[in-house]
This record gives sequence, C-alpha cells and structure tokens, in this order.
Amino acid sequence: MQFSVGQRSYTGWVVPGLLLALCGQKAFGAGFAIRGQSASSIGTAGASDVAGTTDISAMFSNPAALGAFKGTNVSVGGAYVRPNAKFKEGNRTVPTIGVDATAANMGATESDDFSDNAFLPSVYASYQVNDALTAGASITVPFGTNTDYGKDWVGRYHGTKTELEVVNFDLAASYAVMDNLKIGVGVQVQSARGLIEGASNLGAQEYSTAARSAAGLVANYFTAAGAYAQSGNDPAFFPAVAAAQTQINGSQLAQQFQAAVQGAIAGQPPASVPGIVANTLTRAGAAYTVANEGRDDVYAEYEGNDVALGFTAGILYSATPEVDLGLSYRSQVVHKTEGDYTLSGDTSAAQARVNAIGADHKAKLNLPVPDIIGLGAVYKGIPGTNIYASATLTRWSKLEDFNVDPDDLPNVVVRLNWEDVWHVGLGADYRLNEYFILRAGLGNDNSPTTNEMRSPRSPDDNRRLYSLGMRYAAETWSFDAGVMHAHFRTPTLDLKEDAYPEAQGRGNLTGKYEVSAQTLMIQYNRVI
Repeated sequence: MQFSVGQRSYTGWVVPGLLLALCGQKAFGAGFAIRGQSASSIGTAGASDVAGTTDISAMFSNPAALGAFKGTNVSVGGAYVRPNAKFKEGNRTVPTIGVDATAANMGATESDDFSDNAFLPSVYASYQVNDALTAGASITVPFGTNTDYGKDWVGRYHGTKTELEVVNFDLAASYAVMDNLKIGVGVQVQSARGLIEGASNLGAQEYSTAARSAAGLVANYFTAAGAYAQSGNDPAFFPAVAAAQTQINGSQLAQQFQAAVQGAIAGQPPASVPGIVANTLTRAGAAYTVANEGRDDVYAEYEGNDVALGFTAGILYSATPEVDLGLSYRSQVVHKTEGDYTLSGDTSAAQARVNAIGADHKAKLNLPVPDIIGLGAVYKGIPGTNIYASATLTRWSKLEDFNVDPDDLPNVVVRLNWEDVWHVGLGADYRLNEYFILRAGLGNDNSPTTNEMRSPRSPDDNRRLYSLGMRYAAETWSFDAGVMHAHFRTPTLDLKEDAYPEAQGRGNLTGKYEVSAQTLMIQYNRVI
C-alpha cells in the first residue's frame, strides 16, 4: 500500500537530465548541418551544388569544380540567418510516476525565439597551377546550432542550452584527366566547439522519498488497526497500533496522509477499506511529490573542443556540350572532444548535492560529423538559361547516440537513432543581360530525427525550401546574392522517459513548435 517512486542513486538522477543530444539547428539544414556556404547555392535552394560552376564556392560541394576556373580567384561571403522558432503548449510529467506537474513548478510552457540570429562567413581562393591542375582553399562553417530556452522552462530536464560550431578549413585540388573530365580531392581540417546545458530534477527524488516514507508509516498503522479490529479488539494487538501511531506523530506529512485516509474510509464497508487505503496513499503521495518537485534542480554544463581531419573527393564530367554531371563525397569526421563538466545549484539543497560530489569535473564526448554523398546535373541546352538538379545524401544514421564520459562519474548514453536523409533541389538561372543573372529554386530537405526521439535540442522536421537569387557581373568581379525561406512541417514533442533506459529521471515531455527561417547571403568574387 505504499506510494512508490522508483529509487535511483544521486548520480542516476543528475547525469541523464544534463548531457543530452548535442544537436539542433542554427541555419536550419537537416540535423545540425548549415546551408550557407555559397550565395549561388542559396539562390537555387541547393540545386546548383555538386555540378554547378558559377563561382569558386562550388569547391565546397565538389572539389573537382576548381578545374573550371582559370587564373587566381578569391571569393568572400556572409550568410545571415533569421530563424522564427516558438515552442508552445508545453507539458511534462513528474519522473517515474507519470503524473502531470502542477503549473506552479512546471516552468514556462512557452518559449519564443529560443534560437538566435546568426552570421556565417565564408572565404575561398583558387590558383591555377597549370592547364590541368588547379588548387584551392576555403574556410566555412558547415555545422552549427544554438538553442537557449532558459533554465526555468518546462523541458529543462531534456535540455536548456545547446551551442555547436564547426569551422572547416579545406585544402583541395582539381586535375583535368581529359578535356571533359575533372577529378578533385581535398583535406578538411575541422575545429569543433560545443556547449551543452541541462537540469536534473532532484526535487522529485527528494520529495518522493519523503512521500514513500510517510505513506509507509500510514500503511503500517492501518494494517495494525485492521488486525486489531478483526481480533475483536484483543488487547494483545493494540501495542502494534500504538507503536505505529507514535511513528506517525513524529512526521507531519504522515499525519496529513493519515487524515486523508481516515476521511476516505469513513462510513465505508470494512471489506473495501484496504483498497481505499492503498489508493488514497498513492494519490496523496503523488500530489505531494508533484506539488513540491522541481525546486531543487541541479544544473550541469559541458563545454569541450577538438580538431579532427577528414577528406573530400569529386568528379565533374561534361557528358555532352549541354549536360554536366557531378559526383562528390565528404567524409565523416569524428571529433573526440575533451572539456569541463560543471555542476551548480540555485537552492541550498541543490548546492549541497553539488558539494557532495564536487562542482568541477573533466569529461569527454565523441561527436561524429556525418559523411555526405552528392549528385548533381546542369542542363545548358536553352540559350541564356541553366537548369540545375541535385540530390544529396547525409548519413546521419552514424549518430546513434552520444556517449558522455565524465572522468569520475558514470557514463551517460543519449540515444538519437537518427536516419540517413536526402536533400533534393531543382533550380535555374537566367541571363537577363550581359550584367545580370536571375536565379530561383525549390528544395526538399528531410529531417533525420523521428517523432519518438525528437528532442528540444533538435526541434527538427521535414521542410520545403524556396529561394531567389541574382548576380551582377563586371569584367573582373561579380556580386552574388541569394535569399531562401525554409518552411517546416509542424514539429511536435512527445518524449517518453522510458524511450530508453538512460532517459529515466526526466519525465515525459510534450509540446508543439512553430518554426521557419530566412537565410540571406551575399558574396563578392574577383579574378586577380
């Protein structure tokens, strides 16, 4: 008849709620990928990737494209991303008992603009070594995210703040095997920095322990009282009743539970009393836990960094004078980050917990950046017009989980179960006159996450991309601009704390998102 919330150790409650998936979106590519390396690509919704050779930023999606440019070229660009991200109708349950949290302790059920605007720079340079060989270098930001809901929001046990920035330095070369066939290879050097913050609901543990204890005392009392009544008030049974009452008198919470039970069984037939006692204690214990949990949260923050290597490769083939085809590959890069893992608490009870195991620790986190396979085509058979098509496979399935490894605390595994996804784009450009080119494109970008595993750190869903762009070209320089609107299908949260063992202790979380984003990119290109 005791009210029960499954017992867990202190670290079992703290760690799972803190270091959750390092994922999300800043520039609103699938997962935490960024689409903002090329203004011409933005202007065609990514359709000109892999096979397009409008400017040397094409080397990002296919290093073989470098061979299309003569002499020495430089290109400098910047993308400005303006997300519109709102969370609403948030609700959570108290860990392990599945009862809705009261409004007083639930936290903010809505969050507006939890992802900030961002500026993403890019720099490219190419040099023609000889008629067959061209070398190039670039600095871009291909992956990143930033979400911050604040510490007092309904989903804080599933994550509060996430920052990720991956800066990529590419060295590449393209070689013309034949007049119509170029191959390219490159090395990518990535610098990654990540920050993750989240809360752990120690209040649920603290108050559920008190509720279990009080419910146990009351259950013992009514068990003894029932035995005493069934014995016909035999004095031999009375000492057990008195002893149980004495224990109740030492606990104010137990006295409250006892009063609730007595009111519930008043006038009820004796046969139904045991069931009423059990149900009443369960409800009283849950109500007490819900009313008091969420007050002694412990917060943790992990911040780490790493530098790792990968490679790129590509082919650019002119199948006919009117058709160019491209194939490219960017390898997976595994970042083995190392950094600081810091605990803190805003209440005396939370801080006492922190002091018990120490505030400062070292930790490791493996962050695999996925490999990408790209296919592209350009049709040039219509005078003054190029038609582009691309399909890009990002193999997010390699991100099954994140294993956070504090030096002196248990490991934490956070499941993602992401899927491989495709981006497809169709676009065109039209030469208006000798100076101006106009662009447009449509794209479909699928999300790697599933409804069951979607996290507030990645409120991601399938999206449609709509874009417009232009170029102004002079004799030795050109200026590109592109704008893209990403329209998301409405993401919903329906996280269960039993989705996987490491999620226990966070409670269920539900809610809805309204997400869209606009990306504006400008780029200056010059032949030196």
